[in-house]
Amino acid sequence: MSKNKFISHKALIKNLEKVLSGELKVKVINKDLKQDLKNIVNAEVIKHARKEAMFILKQANRNELGEFLYYYHSRSVVLCSVIDSIKDRLVGEGVLVQGDDDNFGLIYREEFLKDNDE
Repeated sequence: MSKNKFISHKALIKNLEKVLSGELKVKVINKDLKQDLKNIVNAEVIKHARKEAMFILKQANRNELGEFLYYYHSRSVVLCSVIDSIKDRLVGEGVLVQGDDDNFGLIYREEFLKDNDE
């Protein structure tokens, strides 16, 4: 006997409206995706930066995770730059603070940009 829960169209629309308004939070990363991300990070990110990378990726939105997975599957060298951009968004929103010892997000700091413009 199946334990599938069916939801009416009206209830589905109501839940969708709550998600879009931000009233209802939807989990972006499930157990399988979390394991896949961990495997990718372990393969592609230097050992001392892996914990921070996973912490950032767990807070990424769907588009950012899609971009991360796209660049991974295309074997692109900008994979860590995607993590940098996610970190930059989170710092901008006040979710995270950019520390001097952080591995990600440094390319968006003013000091870094000034040093590399010269």
